[in-house]
Amino acid sequence: MKEIELSDKMLARRDAIDNAAYNLLKELVDVSDEDAEKIYPWDIADIELLQGFAISILNGKGHYICNPYIATKDGRQYRCTLSECFCKECKYQDEFMYKERILSCIQDAIDGEGVQITDISEDGFVVTADGSGNTYKIHMEVCGGKDMEDGRK
Repeated sequence: MKEIELSDKMLARRDAIDNAAYNLLKELVDVSDEDAEKIYPWDIADIELLQGFAISILNGKGHYICNPYIATKDGRQYRCTLSECFCKECKYQDEFMYKERILSCIQDAIDGEGVQITDISEDGFVVTADGSGNTYKIHMEVCGGKDMEDGRK
C-alpha cells in the first residue's frame, strides 16, 4: 500500500497551527523575525510541546481541536480520526479519506482472521484470504448522508 499523506487542507491547517505556536514562542523570547533563526530557531519539538499544552487547556474547557496528523498502527498508516480528536465533524478530510477510515476499521476487524486488504481504489478494495489465496473485490459507495447529491437514502 502507498504511503498516506495529509490532504492540502490538512497540511494548511497543520502549517497554520505550527506557525502560530512558533510565533508565540518568538514573541515570548522577544525576538524579531530577522533575528529569530540565530536567537530562537524553529524547533518542532518545542512547537509540538506548546501545542500539546494549548490543546489540553482547550479540551479541558470543552473545545476539541483539529490538529491533523498521520498515525501508524500495526505497520499501517492512517489519517487522524474523529474518534481520536473528538471533533464533531472534520472540515479537512474529503470523501476518499472517509473511505480510508472505514477501511482502517475493517482492517482492524479482520486482523488475525487470515484476511488482508491488498489493494485500495476509488470505488472499493481487494481482500486476499491467506489460506486459499482467493481475492475478493469489495465495492464502496456513498449511499446516504450529507454527501448524497441526488437525495437517495
